[in-house]
Order: sequence, then structure tokens, then C-alpha cells
Amino acid sequence: MTTPIEMKRLTKRLAAYSTVDSRMRKLTQDAITLSFRNEPVLITGDTGTGKEVIATILHGTRVDNITTVNTTAVTDTLFESELFGHVKGSYTGAYCDREGLVASAGGGTLFLDEIGDMPVTLQAKILRLIQFGTYRSVGGDRMLKAKCRIIAATCKNVPQLIEDKLFREDLYYRLSTFRLHLTPLRDRRHDIHHYLTNHKLWFDMTESKRTHFREYADNEPINGNYRELEQIMLRYEVLEEMPALTYALKNKVLEVS
Repeated sequence: MTTPIEMKRLTKRLAAYSTVDSRMRKLTQDAITLSFRNEPVLITGDTGTGKEVIATILHGTRVDNITTVNTTAVTDTLFESELFGHVKGSYTGAYCDREGLVASAGGGTLFLDEIGDMPVTLQAKILRLIQFGTYRSVGGDRMLKAKCRIIAATCKNVPQLIEDKLFREDLYYRLSTFRLHLTPLRDRRHDIHHYLTNHKLWFDMTESKRTHFREYADNEPINGNYRELEQIMLRYEVLEEMPALTYALKNKVLEVS
């Protein structure tokens, strides 16, 4: 049963993902339901649609933190050590034992962001981690038990990656028992208006600025979703406050963006 404190935590996370779209409301409700489970979840969707916010909702009321691993930010050679840790002397530069992110996640959540970019050689070890809850640190001689829950996200077309031999099919099926797909912002225009009118920058704009920006948002695809929309709002506000720039230049910057 959810306690009032736990419900408050979930409500705070949901506030960061306010939506008027029925599909996304269903998705956030599903995320809340799954937050009380321990099975892995795969979140898919374009860049900037809010996959990390959904991951925090899935993390739920767990006491331990959510540990995020950006698979695009770690080199292939260091990835295994970063994830699973290493023992002293296992490779050049390993001067002491070091626990990896799986261990530091404790009983919380290990969020594998952009898992579609994970090297194929490591995917088998992630599969073992999900299947058996065990892993081996680099240079280690025994299997270690993981306590964390696995959540993964990607903006890639995973079935296409499988066809191209860049992603293991068995790992995909293990991850996608529960799959949450985020609809891009360009396909839910009502959410664009909802986001704009509830953003703090909106309240700083004059009515004429709001009209101009609303017209822009209505006619542009906003392929970068929430992230792009917020950046454009910020640049628009800054440019309006710089009298040295002409109106034509401001429009040009917006069009290029």
C-alpha cells in the first residue's frame, strides 16, 4: 500500500511531466503502476521527449538512488569496468579495487540511457544481469549479486538495430516485456501549448511576444521536443532583450534553430 510520503514523491515527479494528451496520461499511469514492480522496463522515444523523467517515475519510492549510465559517454574499453567495477591489478591503471555502478545503485534503479548505443560485446553481460541478477567485476573470480532494478531507454529503432546485428534480440525481448513509448511532441500539439503556458519563461513575455512565439511553435516540427522548445524559448527571450539585434536577425536565428 502506498504511504502518503511515497505518494508525495510520485506526485512531485509527475509534476515534471505534465500533459493533456490522453496517450501520455495513460503512459504516466502505467509508469506509476510499474514503479511498484521489479521487472525491467524499456522506454523508447525521440530525443527530448522526457525518457529520463519517465525513468524517475518508474524508480518510484525506492529508498536508494537512481543511477544513470549514459552509454554514449563511456568508451568501449572502460565501459565494463565502469559498470561492473574491477579488482586491483586487473589492467594497467587499476591500482585498487573499485565497485562499479551496478553495486553503487544498491537496491535502487540502474538506468541505462541510450542502450541502443551499447557495444554488442557488453550486451551479453547485461542480459545475464537481467536474467540471473549476477555479474562479475573485471578481473574478478566470483559472481556478485545485484540488487538494483534495470530500466533502459533509447531513441533508436531497436528492431532495425537487431536486423543490422547491432543489438541482441534476446536482450531486447528481456527488456521489452514492459515497454513504454513516448509520442513525439510534434504529434501532440495540445501538449506544446500546455507546456508553453505553464513555463516560467512564458510569464515573462509580453502578449505580443507570446503571440509570435505561439505562431512559431504551431508551424515548426519541434523535432527536439521539450528540450528544443525550452532552448528556443530561452534564446528568444535573450534576443528580445538585446537591442543591438534587429528583428530580422531574430527571425533568422529562430528559423535556423
